[in-house]
Amino acid sequence: MGMDILPLSENREWKGNVAGPWQARMDKAKARDRQLIADVNRWGVMKPILGCALLELPLTPYNLRMVQRRYQRLSQYKFHQIIQGDQYFYVTLKMTQSKAEHAQLDHRFMDVLHSSTFLRALQVEEYLNGGEIFHKDRLYTPNLIPDAFFKLNDADGLFREDETGESNQYDILPTCWKYFQQQDAIKREYGITEFRVLWNCKDPSWVLWTAQKIRQEMPEKAWKLFHILSEHSIDPFNPFGLLDDPIYLSPTDLQPHGFMG
Repeated sequence: MGMDILPLSENREWKGNVAGPWQARMDKAKARDRQLIADVNRWGVMKPILGCALLELPLTPYNLRMVQRRYQRLSQYKFHQIIQGDQYFYVTLKMTQSKAEHAQLDHRFMDVLHSSTFLRALQVEEYLNGGEIFHKDRLYTPNLIPDAFFKLNDADGLFREDETGESNQYDILPTCWKYFQQQDAIKREYGITEFRVLWNCKDPSWVLWTAQKIRQEMPEKAWKLFHILSEHSIDPFNPFGLLDDPIYLSPTDLQPHGFMG
């Protein structure tokens, strides 16, 4: 009788030890999928690289492929997949499938990339995206619809304008003039006493151009209102870089500064 026969209770315990790690992996995978779905529903539009960052996974080819596969699988019933060239967008089921909506995906993702990263680095009192601002009762600034607003504290606000590069560069200056000329109305509208405006540019060449034009064509006291950022400087895997790194070009001195600088 060279074979040891385990009692039934011990057999069950042994099987449990095998199932335990497997069940833990399944639970982890389900939790990951729930977060992927929740992020799409919260932000409206996502890409695999941001999904990977929001899962707090390291940026590796393996992790990107894994997230891409999960998005593709989940898009069969939890949200939509939209392919534009080599770009894969994953959007909420509530988004209409019109050409007009699809044309705005790149612009909308600029908002999501910055806002989701910024809000992980800094706790704010209030955040409004462009859609929420559009539907807000704007009593004092009906002709000004930023792409985002962050109420940083009781006194300070940050507005953001996203520039995909598809519009005319010279459209930036009239918007800058609105912020400068309507400062009192803006402060009253949003319940703040000071604010800054961040231009978030997809094309890096627009950063210096914008800062120079503001400096050349607006009064000196307007320069401090504006900071210009290249979208390429936004690293969703390093949210605090948005606060600490010198990535904001100022028209005041045409030099890069940190967010707090």
